[in-house]
Amino acid sequence: MSPATVSNVLTGRRHVDPELARRVRTIVEELGYRRDVAASALRSTQRTVVGVIVPMFTNPFFAELVDRLEREARAEGKRLVVTASDSDPEEEARQIEALAAWRPAGVIAVPCDGIFAAREALDRDGVPYVVIDRPLDGGVQVDTVAVDNVAAAAEGARGLLAVGHRRLLVVASSTALGNIRERLSGIDAAIAAFPGARAEVIEAGFEQEEIAGNLRARLANGPLPTAIFTLNNGLTLGTLKAIGPLGLEIPQDLSLLGFDDYDWMEVFRPPLSAIRQPVAELAQAAWQRLAALTGVTPLAGTPALCHVRLPCSLVWRGSVAPPRTSASARDQAKQVAAATTGRMGS
Repeated sequence: MSPATVSNVLTGRRHVDPELARRVRTIVEELGYRRDVAASALRSTQRTVVGVIVPMFTNPFFAELVDRLEREARAEGKRLVVTASDSDPEEEARQIEALAAWRPAGVIAVPCDGIFAAREALDRDGVPYVVIDRPLDGGVQVDTVAVDNVAAAAEGARGLLAVGHRRLLVVASSTALGNIRERLSGIDAAIAAFPGARAEVIEAGFEQEEIAGNLRARLANGPLPTAIFTLNNGLTLGTLKAIGPLGLEIPQDLSLLGFDDYDWMEVFRPPLSAIRQPVAELAQAAWQRLAALTGVTPLAGTPALCHVRLPCSLVWRGSVAPPRTSASARDQAKQVAAATTGRMGS
C-alpha cells in the first residue's frame, strides 16, 4: 500500500477502489492518525486557508461578520483561521504574524485603528488582504469594503431633526476609528442644515461598564439632550445601562437612535430605532474582492484598488418621539440630578 494511495483516500483527490479505501480507513482508525491540516496547506500549491482578524469576539457585529465569512469560505471549499486583536495594535501585529505563518490565500481584517500598522507583515510576505468595516486614515492605499457611513448617519440625524430634536448627544467609541469619523461627518452635515441645532459628541470607550459610566457622568453633569444617537451596538447597550439608574425613560425623556440592528432591539420595550448594516453583503463583497486579488475568480476590468461602500437601511421604531417642552426638560434635569445625588450618597 503506497503513501500516494493513503493520501488519495484521506484527501479524496483521486478515486480509490472501495475495498482498498476501506482497508486504509480501518488502519488509520487503529493507529489513531489525524491529518496535519497546517502541513498539508504548506505543501499545497492551492492554499485553502483564509485568515480573518477582528477587534473582539464579544461584539455581535463582528460575530455575525465572522459567521457570514465562514459561510462564504465553506461554499468555496476554504477554511477560516479567525483571531482577535483585543483592540490593541501590538496584539494585532502579533496575530497578523501568526496568520501570515499559515501562508494563507489571503486575509480579511477589521483593523483596531486607522493606521493598521500590522499590514506591513502582510505586504512583506505578499499576502493579499482586504480591510473591512473600518476604513483606514487618508492616503493609505488598500482595498476596503465598508458601508456608506456618511449617508447612513446623515439620514439618521435628519430623522431626529425632522421630529423636532435640536440637542443631540452623539455617543462614539473612539474618533481614532475611520468609520466613527465618517458617521460623525454625516451627522455634522445634517446638523448644518438646521439652524440652532447642535450635536455634542462624547467618546465613551469600548467596554460596557466604561461606556455606561462615562455617559452617566455626562447626563448627570450637563444640560440634557433631547435625543441620543449611538454609533454602534455596544454603545447602544451601554447607553441603556446608563440611563436606567437615572430614572430616565425612552422616549418620554430621551429619544434613542442607534447604529446596528439586532433582534433584541425589536423586542425591547420600547422597540429601538436603528440603522441596519448589511452584514451578509459586506462579507460577500469582501470575499469576492479577496478572490479577485488572489486570482481565484478574476473579474474582467478589476481595478487595481477597490473601495466598496454599501448602503444601510434605517428602521424607525418606538424609541424616537418628538421632544418634550422646555419646562418639561427643566423638570427632567432636576430629576436626574436628584437621582444621581441619591445614588452617590447611598
